[in-house]
This record gives sequence, structure tokens and C-alpha cells, in this order.
Amino acid sequence: MTAKQIFEAMQTECKKVNAPSLLLSEYNYYINKAVNNYINKRYNIYDINQQTSDDIRVLKSTAILIPKLQSDAIQNNPSSDLSVIHPIISKLQGATYEVDLPSDYLHLLNCTCYFEVTKNWKCYNGGSYAKFAAKRLTADSWSTIINDYFNRPTPERPYYYIHNINKNTTVPTNPVSWNSDGSQNDGTDMVGLYNVTNHGENNSNSEGAYSADDENSNFARTITLGDSNINVSTIERATAQRYGNASNVRMEIRYGSDNSIFKLAVVSVDYIKTPQTIRLTQEQIDLTEDTSQILEYPDYVCQEIINELSYLIMGQSGDPRLQTQVTLNQTIANPAQ
Repeated sequence: MTAKQIFEAMQTECKKVNAPSLLLSEYNYYINKAVNNYINKRYNIYDINQQTSDDIRVLKSTAILIPKLQSDAIQNNPSSDLSVIHPIISKLQGATYEVDLPSDYLHLLNCTCYFEVTKNWKCYNGGSYAKFAAKRLTADSWSTIINDYFNRPTPERPYYYIHNINKNTTVPTNPVSWNSDGSQNDGTDMVGLYNVTNHGENNSNSEGAYSADDENSNFARTITLGDSNINVSTIERATAQRYGNASNVRMEIRYGSDNSIFKLAVVSVDYIKTPQTIRLTQEQIDLTEDTSQILEYPDYVCQEIINELSYLIMGQSGDPRLQTQVTLNQTIANPAQ
């Protein structure tokens, strides 16, 4: 289905075909909200049965990530106030690596770690590789398992943990920093106000990049998608763009204090991608031929998105038919029921 077909279907559901009460800009907002609402609901019950797996299968993806040893990453980061990691932390968490998740990351499904075995150890031969599934680590469980012999991090029991590290010791924030080429280092907090004099045509870098001398800026107005070197706006998204994070999503792999035998080589993650931005223009509405964006979902999922969209529109307008709309359009039962 296309964005225009969904627009017309929404008017049919709301009985507003001849007198639509929704601006096109409002429709673009609500359709993207409806898609995100539907995805979040299905993710909560993902893989319970084949139905829930098929619902958002087009958003499932795999990424192969190259990890960096945490202590090396801190030492090699010129923007960090810490020249070396604290020796005590380095000793107790020496086997802690970090990876940056893809720019289209939305939710994680699983994580697998591939280790290089440097020498013969137990049943492992030197020069071979071993793989183990990583468990999800939470903030409250870390304090429990760190000294638990049966659950503590080991190469055969690695943990993944999504969080950020504040390496700035002078101000209580985790500021965004920039390289001379305009690329962004780690950091999730805005610092100061946006300085327009160091941006765009007044900047020696590419449009949208920041100067390394600009210490009074927040997140970039454009980001580079993957290795394509394509700059896209973070303010006005074009049709079918897919990214969900203004800053890098950092993930740690923790498997103990010693990486002399098992060195983490590759991290493989399965994750749910951010959905494509849906954008319908007035020119596409006026044309007889449908030239609008084709949605990436199966038709039956598009019908569910239309239901979600109609709930939002009826709720916004106070339509009394909202009480019966949910019952009449319930086509996929919750697995718990």
C-alpha cells in the first residue's frame, strides 16, 4: 500500500471522505506515530508465535560490529579528560569492549560474541574461534552478579550492556564532541546553544558539519548515514529516511577481567530497525496517478496501521464511534488471549 492509499483509507474509516478534517501535515505526524505505536506493541510480544514474527519481519536486521577495548578507546580519544582508564577498573574489568550500534537501531533482539582463542586452553585450540551468546545486563543485576561465581562475567558467559560513559571530569555532563572533519565523537548531552556562525556556508567543512573549534553547539543538524557519506537532515526528514538516534548508541560487552586467552573479535547483533519516515505531499494528493511512497510492510500490517491511525484520529477529534471502532477492527488477537 502507498501513503496516499492509507490517507484515503483513514478518511473512509473516519467517514470524512468528502470533508476531511485533518491537515496534511497533521496526517504525516499521525501516520508516523501510528507506525511507531504498532511496532512497539508487536515488539513486546515478538517471536511468541509466527504471527508476531511476521508482523515486523521487514524491520529485522543483522549487523556485524567490530569491538574496541574500552581502555584503548578512552586512551585514543583526544576529547576525553581521562588520559588512561583508572588502574583498578582496568584490572577488574579488563575484558570490557565497546561497539557503536547502527544509526537505524531501534530495539535489540539478541547478541552473539565471537572470540579469538590465542592459545590452547581446555578444549579450545590456539588460533581457533569460539562463539557465545551474550546475556542482557541491567543496572540492578550488575551489582548482584559481579561477585557471584555462578553468574559473573566470563568468556563463556558474556553480558551486553547499553549505556554511555561520561569521560568529562570538569562538568557534570556527557557532552557531544566533534572531530576536525565534522564527525561526532561519543556524547549524548547538548552543550550550550547552537552557534549558527560555525555552521553551513560559514563552515569550511561540508554542509551540516561542525568545526572542531565550535565548543558551544548541540547535536548536529545533519548526520551521516553509515559508510555512504550521505548527509541527511535531523530536522526535516525526507521520504523513506531511516534513522532513530541523534547520537551514537553505545553498547558494552563485559566478560571478566582477563582477555589474554579469549579476545573479542566480532559482535553480531539482531535488532529491529527504525521504520522509514512516511511523508505525503500536497502534489501527490492532487495527482490522479498515485506517485506516493510505497510502505515497506505487508498489506495486512498496513491494515493494522490504518486501524491504529483511525484510533488516533478519532481520539483527537472526540469521535463517539471510537468506543466501537476497537472492537470492530480487532483482527489479530493478542497471544496472551
